Amino acid sequence: MEMADGGDLLQSIERHKRNRTRFTEKQIWHYFVQIVRGLKALHDLKIVHRDIKCANIFLTKNGMVKLGDLNVSKVSKGLMHTQTGTPYYASPEVWKDRPYDNKSDIWSLGCVLYEMITLMPPFRATSMQGLAQKVVRGVYDPIPSHFTQDLRNIVKNCLQVSPTNRPSCEKILSLPGLLNHMTGTLENMDSDEVNENLLSTIRCPRNLGQITERLPKPQYMKRSNSMAVDLDRVKLEINKEENLQKLVKNQSRVGL
Repeated sequence: MEMADGGDLLQSIERHKRNRTRFTEKQIWHYFVQIVRGLKALHDLKIVHRDIKCANIFLTKNGMVKLGDLNVSKVSKGLMHTQTGTPYYASPEVWKDRPYDNKSDIWSLGCVLYEMITLMPPFRATSMQGLAQKVVRGVYDPIPSHFTQDLRNIVKNCLQVSPTNRPSCEKILSLPGLLNHMTGTLENMDSDEVNENLLSTIRCPRNLGQITERLPKPQYMKRSNSMAVDLDRVKLEINKEENLQKLVKNQSRVGL
């Protein structure tokens, strides 16, 4: 796998906080569309991520996004019951300990989008009980007015308390408001083009026989040399012992 040399989304958010800056709306759309496409790839395989959050969204320096940390992901064969995920991004149905499906990921997706916009999670509290109450109510501070209505609408659609009212990834990607912001960005690259770019990062000599010259030197040579030295020492000690025994026998004969 290629390296996430751009860190993760949470690190970018923390950096903006320190510098007192914000993501531009273009950057937000650029990241968001890729996140939705990655999540759609999982949902198409009946996989629920169950821990979508900014710290699990990895970035490359060229602007590519990767979903990571599938430790608690699960292949869905229906509704799930196990409570898992991160409190700030957990859906109302998870907080209520009710059955849930991939629409729970959509709620978390809305939390991530809100955090990219405001640099803060949509639901915050000083206690777990207070946080649960806010999430279950689904009431959050409004998004600054200088962001487009398209962006605000997607946040609103994702953060619906009722999971049946939340759109699927496919529905989100087909929204007219989102399509207007997808032109001229990395998200429009088809899979063949992306794969070609990834393959171009692999460096291999034309003469495959030269590969061994570029590999690290084998470590077992050092061990074998040290073993050879040890064997020489053992042989020397054995020779000394044999010579000593011969000397003792000779002395005994002379004494007799």
